[in-house]
Amino acid sequence: MLIWLLMHVGSNYWLTIWTSRSEDTDPKFYGLLACGYAVMCLIRAAIIDFRAVRSSGSIHYQMIEAVMNASLPKFFDRVPIGRLLNRFSKNLNTVDITIPPSWGNAIVSVYILLVEIGSCVVTSPHVLLPLVLIFLFFSGVVQRSFVSLNREIVRLGNAFL
Repeated sequence: MLIWLLMHVGSNYWLTIWTSRSEDTDPKFYGLLACGYAVMCLIRAAIIDFRAVRSSGSIHYQMIEAVMNASLPKFFDRVPIGRLLNRFSKNLNTVDITIPPSWGNAIVSVYILLVEIGSCVVTSPHVLLPLVLIFLFFSGVVQRSFVSLNREIVRLGNAFL
């Protein structure tokens, strides 16, 4: 991921240098950076997809194992087969479709944020103290609101299942 980000920042930086020069420059280095960036994008996507398939298989295996180890008379008296199949398909759909792109976007956003903060701190170190204070304030606000919202969402989700 770090190599991908370095390729991205490096190609943008080289494009800035290349366009600011008045003499004619060779675009081969920019082309190599762009190709390296594309290859790193493919590798990042392959890693995220591979991990998604592994996690989906692991969750499916754990769900099957939990159902197989359940007390059969009590379990099937309480849970209809249709509800069980809906639950399996909903969980696997979430793991297969929703989580991998969200996870990939979150990782990319965190890396880009760290590079942006790093470049701000390197160019002007006095920016660090306000950044820390803003981070502490917003993390407290987000944590308080997330806990209460998450509790309500879980309660509502369990009420409709």
